[in-house]
Amino acid sequence: MIKTRKSLWAAGFALLVCIALLIGTTLAWFTDSVSNRGNKIQAGTLQIDLLQLGKTLSDSQKEALEEETISEDTFYSIAALENVPVFDYDNWEPGYSTPEVFQIKNNGTLALKYQLDLILQEGQTSKLADVINVWFKTGNEAITSVPTGMNEDQLADDGYTEIGTLSSILNNEHAATGYLSEGQSDYAAIVLYMDESAGNDYKNLSIGGTFDIVLSATQQTEETDGFGSDQYDAGADDILTRTWVSNTDDMQTALDNGEKVLLTDNISANFEDQASSDVNISRIFKIKAGSNIDLGGNTVNIISNSGRNGIYFAEEGKEATISNGSITLNYSAGTSQATVMAEKSTLILEGVTITANQGGNNDGPYAVCARGYAGTKIVLKDCIVNGNIMVGSGAELEAENTTINGLLNVANGGKASLTNSTYTNSKGSGTITEN
Repeated sequence: MIKTRKSLWAAGFALLVCIALLIGTTLAWFTDSVSNRGNKIQAGTLQIDLLQLGKTLSDSQKEALEEETISEDTFYSIAALENVPVFDYDNWEPGYSTPEVFQIKNNGTLALKYQLDLILQEGQTSKLADVINVWFKTGNEAITSVPTGMNEDQLADDGYTEIGTLSSILNNEHAATGYLSEGQSDYAAIVLYMDESAGNDYKNLSIGGTFDIVLSATQQTEETDGFGSDQYDAGADDILTRTWVSNTDDMQTALDNGEKVLLTDNISANFEDQASSDVNISRIFKIKAGSNIDLGGNTVNIISNSGRNGIYFAEEGKEATISNGSITLNYSAGTSQATVMAEKSTLILEGVTITANQGGNNDGPYAVCARGYAGTKIVLKDCIVNGNIMVGSGAELEAENTTINGLLNVANGGKASLTNSTYTNSKGSGTITEN
């Protein structure tokens, strides 16, 4: 018995010693680590430049460049010479010709697709443009000389092709299109040549207006993404099918012509009285059936002292689309006007922020108004609405992934269907459905 007790005491003492030894000890596990430092995400650059051969620069261009010396065989960027025309000769006569040589250069890090256009900006072309022939040469080899002769046979021998009259080029196809990888260049030479057979009927004429030389570019499918695909930017070609506008006059002209529009800059519209000629249609911009306006991430800022609406679509049974930007009505003299209004038609807005800065708590000017007629429908997709919305009797509103920071006023007989969308409060006896 005494031995057993001694053994138990010995065993207990040994256990306490083991516990004491373990206290403060760190258990060891197998470990390993791998580090990868310095990660970054940086967008590529898409930048194109138009340069002109020194020997074809006009005196006014040379003066505007402010270079100490101009080398005839060097190309000079004319991006800063936007308001100094390349073609600025005012004494044309039969047999006269003028050459210009350009370099189209990809100065960015992304592959791009470009188009070079001659765009008539004022008026209609006169018959003078019908007797000025356009000869053209393009390629990826540097062009550092101009034709040695100005007759048609010599132009052909120098590799030029007659592509039409100035009238046909100004009104139709692109002068040049192409693709450039990073650091690459194309070259384009153009000769305007007045037909020698043109007679006295062409004396003292102008071509009927001015024209712009516009070089446009967008992404090209060359780089691959993390999944090995080079088609993620295939839709960028749509940009080059649009009419690029940067002011209110050009935008309305393009809309009147039913063209697809890309806004390239913020614009402000303050047409206090300009819209008064449109009886019963009070608007700043009137859009036509089939209009497709890409705001290009820019803002249309509207001030209407005469109580005008901002953008107004009223072609019965037709559809139009506005996307990718902001439309703001900063002031309107009335309370029934709206930043965006549709009547008897369907207006689709995608990725647009629509603001009415002067709207009251329960009335207008509204940010969005679907006027009270059967067949009126406004669709909002991925939009932000800062201001009130009015849906008239018989009209419909559809909103998807949209935030409405204001009142949703649905009149009796009107309908509003919201999917994953919110609004501040509501008014009216119409139907609001939320999903």
